[in-house]
Amino acid sequence: MLGKMQDWPLRLTRVLDHAANVHSRREIVTYEADGSVNRSNWFNVARDARKFARYLEANAIKPGDLKASNSWERIISDDADSAMPPTDFKKQLTEKQKEIIKKWIE
Repeated sequence: MLGKMQDWPLRLTRVLDHAANVHSRREIVTYEADGSVNRSNWFNVARDARKFARYLEANAIKPGDLKASNSWERIISDDADSAMPPTDFKKQLTEKQKEIIKKWIE
């Protein structure tokens, strides 16, 4: 759907590309709950978002193939280093949620 003030679809990729092109070196500061501070800029955020999107497209979900779906393998993993969500997260997926994800991939 086109917006009323632009001749292109309003999508996150367009917003990030615009921020990277127009505000590339503008600093982004994030304060974490533990008191640490992370600093980046729009160029790096857009670059990392594109890299993550390519990774997801290539590895995360392979429709019809549970074994090749990296996300599924991580969801069912007992290995604390690769489990998703991480084993120390307060909220874990329920068996019902896992079954829904499994059916969605299959």
